Amino acid sequence: MKFAINSFVCLVATTLTLTAGEVDMPKGFLDKKDYETAKQTATTENKPIAVFLTEIKTDCPICEATSNAMIKALRNRVVWVHVGPKENYAGLPSAVNKEFQSVKVYPYLAIVDPQSGEVLAFTHQKEYSADDRKALKKVKEAARTYSKAEH
Repeated sequence: MKFAINSFVCLVATTLTLTAGEVDMPKGFLDKKDYETAKQTATTENKPIAVFLTEIKTDCPICEATSNAMIKALRNRVVWVHVGPKENYAGLPSAVNKEFQSVKVYPYLAIVDPQSGEVLAFTHQKEYSADDRKALKKVKEAARTYSKAEH
C-alpha cells in the first residue's frame, strides 16, 4: 500500500512538472519599463517594436506553444518588449493600450512603429487558434514592410 501511495505521489508531481512551462523569450528582450530604450534601439536598427503581452512562466500549454510560435516567427526582425498580463500598460503608446484593453486575451503581439507609436499589426491567441498561418503572416509582413521602408 505504501508503494502505491508513493508511486501515485510521484506520478502527480511528474505530471504537474510537465504541465508547467516557460516561454522561450528571445535574447535581449526588454521589459515594459524599458520602452524608451526599445524605441531608441528600434530606430537605430530600423526595426519595429514587438510589444508582447504574455506570461513567461505558464501552466497553459496552449499559451506557451502560441507564444513560442509568435517569437519564432519574428525572432530577430523586431525589438522585443515584454508586458506581463497582470501589469498596467502605463508607458506604452496609447494605440497599444487601446488594443490590449479591447482584446483581453493573451498571448497578444502588437507590431509598433517606434517613432509614431502606431500599431502596424497585431495578433493574439484567438486569431492564432483560428488560423495560425494567417495570424503570423500579418505580423511578419508588417515587420518586414517597416524594416524595408526608409524612416
